[in-house]
Amino acid sequence: MECLLVLIGVNVVVYLLSLLGGQSFAGLFVLSGNVLATFEIWRFVTAAFTHVDFWHLFFNMFGLYMFGSLSASVLGWKRFLALYLVSGVAGNLLWFVFNMNSAFLLLGASGAVVGVIMATAMMMPNIQVLLLFFPVPVKLKTMAIVYIILEVIQQQTMPSNIAYLAHIGGFIGGFLFMEMWAAEVVVWHPLGALFGKRSVSFPRPEDQGEAAPSKPPRGWTVSAYDSYTKGNAVSRAELDRLLDKISRSGINSLSESEMETLRKAREQMKSGQSSR
Repeated sequence: MECLLVLIGVNVVVYLLSLLGGQSFAGLFVLSGNVLATFEIWRFVTAAFTHVDFWHLFFNMFGLYMFGSLSASVLGWKRFLALYLVSGVAGNLLWFVFNMNSAFLLLGASGAVVGVIMATAMMMPNIQVLLLFFPVPVKLKTMAIVYIILEVIQQQTMPSNIAYLAHIGGFIGGFLFMEMWAAEVVVWHPLGALFGKRSVSFPRPEDQGEAAPSKPPRGWTVSAYDSYTKGNAVSRAELDRLLDKISRSGINSLSESEMETLRKAREQMKSGQSSR
């Protein structure tokens, strides 16, 4: 959680400095179509911390907090920071490929934020979110799929100053990050229908009620662990202990035997079992 707040703080500080320094300061961070000609490669990273105005910053940071507050405690600070950077850079790279040598500029954390959304959906697909402009509860995995489809359609049919390609690249970056560096906590595969992978629901500390070390933001709900088919295996108490440890210290704090227990619990849920 501390890493999440630090990321938000860095974005806010960069925005405030850009207000004080004007366009000359902000110009040091944004990504341009001729960045390779000037060898200013750092812009692929710094553009993910720069914003046009207050509302651009606010909505990006609001989304980062809402979804990051769920996924950061599971991934741990190192992997969550890496997720933000990988998603942001992936979004910037995809935009750059299609705008090379153009006069356009790219800035904003949107690519990183949608990467965090994808990662959170892959870990907690059945969490329900009440969308601001569509007040009907929607599962996070459904929202992720619909969002990326709309982004692709808008990129093709609705020219605007919104960098839809950066959003699409952020989704791809978040997906690849989870597949390559956090596969042990992935329980929903967005391409599962193509590759025959099943969607399962992995329990999180948020579904433990008042005994959990932290609760999800207002408006989130989490499917209960006992909603699955009952069976004999990893006990509920043992799983609660592991989830509590992950929430406090990150998944890297688990020992080899604890990781094996966690994998065993995940396999149980894949086969439709659950402990009591």
